[in-house]
Amino acid sequence: MNIRCMILLSMVVSVFGLQLPMIQSDRRLSELLYYVDKNKALKIGAAAIGGHGMTDLFTKHPTQLAVGYLFGFTLTYVSPVELRYSWLVLGSTYHFSKDMIGPLKLLQSIYLHEYFIKKPKWVYYYLLCFHIPLHYWRYFRVPGNIKYLPLYIIFTWLIYKLPFHKYNSICLFPVIGHIMVN
Repeated sequence: MNIRCMILLSMVVSVFGLQLPMIQSDRRLSELLYYVDKNKALKIGAAAIGGHGMTDLFTKHPTQLAVGYLFGFTLTYVSPVELRYSWLVLGSTYHFSKDMIGPLKLLQSIYLHEYFIKKPKWVYYYLLCFHIPLHYWRYFRVPGNIKYLPLYIIFTWLIYKLPFHKYNSICLFPVIGHIMVN
């Protein structure tokens, strides 16, 4: 069995074997998001995390955007709640592997996600301290992209104004769409 098959098998077993903590986290998610709504610093961080997906509008072809986000919406819409979080974990495992260094990046991301499943609040810290800065660093290194900075600030501010406590798991579709196009 080659290394890619072993890594893929490890991902699938990891995600579906640890599904219960994700579902339990979803049940606690509404109270967590209510807390985020009331804590200005946490809400600013969450808005910054949500805002980084807007870079897709300026870096991806419209067809790729439409297909990726439509697929994300369809996958989210037709899947039961438990499965939505499994798709998210599978997709973000691959997506975050691009942030890793050294060999076996996907394997590093699998282990990171196993930790995230056990300690969900660390996803927030990882996104805020590693993924988002790396994402913007890669994006703004491209000449000409800095001109879109005011739009990102406005978009992040609009996300900040959203009532996070009214979250529903169908709202995962832009996240899955972002993962699909990246």
